[in-house]
Amino acid sequence: MKFQFNRRVATIGVLNTRNEKHGKTEKVPAADITVKFPLKLAELDTVVISSTEDMPKFSEVLFDKKGNILTNMISPIRVNRKPEGLYLVIFDKELPSGTKTRGGAGKKRANGIDPATALEFDGCKAKNIAIEVGSGPNIILSFTVQLHPTDKDWARLVNIMEQQREIVIEARQEEMFGEQNEEEEEGEEDDED
Repeated sequence: MKFQFNRRVATIGVLNTRNEKHGKTEKVPAADITVKFPLKLAELDTVVISSTEDMPKFSEVLFDKKGNILTNMISPIRVNRKPEGLYLVIFDKELPSGTKTRGGAGKKRANGIDPATALEFDGCKAKNIAIEVGSGPNIILSFTVQLHPTDKDWARLVNIMEQQREIVIEARQEEMFGEQNEEEEEGEEDDED
């Protein structure tokens, strides 16, 4: 299942700036931000994926059909998954309709996103994925997004720290759950012959 979520309100956490190596010598400015939002019970199984079809869905292990929690567990639950190739949109400004700005408000891109009201990041990675489970069911998903802001994005990112904003996350590539490791192991066996 792809790691993607339709438009929803999320809490944007602290911005951690850093430099990331691309190649042997090139350093590129990068940032990590934490994102936290409530999950619907049906979405839980898109985050924690069963390794085989025979295994029960994660939501079935935690909750009964009425949404009552079935097990006492330590929360948060860490998810061993690091999706890459994510497209993240953070809607950081609400402009009244008809407002004109130098950024071209009202001129939406083909995907319907107005760059004057939203920050867009492609090629993001998610890490430190965790699920906090309460009764009700009250499920909170939190994770860190690694992204590469442009010079114009930094000030806008700083202004939304520790605030709630609408976001969209789309997976632009399939995850390789263990497939890459299996291929590497096969290659190693061939070398031994």
